[in-house]
Parts: sequence; C-alpha cells; structure tokens
Amino acid sequence: MEAMRQAIAVNLSIDPERLRIYDPRSQSVIGVTGERWQIFYGDQWHDLPWHFDGPLCVDRALVRKWLDKSKASGA
Repeated sequence: MEAMRQAIAVNLSIDPERLRIYDPRSQSVIGVTGERWQIFYGDQWHDLPWHFDGPLCVDRALVRKWLDKSKASGA
C-alpha cells in the first residue's frame, strides 16, 4: 500500500501525506466496496477521482475537474 501511495503522489506531484486509504469506520458510503483512496484537497478529505485504469492514471486535471465540480454542486 505504501508503494502505491508513493506512486500516486509522484504522479500527482503532491506530498504523499495528502493521500490515505479510506477508513470504513470514518463514514459509510452505500454501494462502495474495496480499496478506496482519499486525497486532502481544499482543506478536507475527498475520495480520489475514479479512473477506469486505476488510481495511478488519475492526474491533477482530473482531480481539479472532479472535486471542483462536486464543490459547485454542493456535494
């Protein structure tokens, strides 16, 4: 897991401390199973945007698009 976290951080050009594995005890999301990554963005934790080819294919543009869109919708 740590190697994956480091690789995602390098891909996004961010500090690895801004990434974590979702802790299912922290909140409940209906219909979501398996490993989920979260990113610290805009002063809070968010799910890392989903990419068909996996988390290593998420780039900064996708993070901005995904999370700025959710902010605008009030999600």
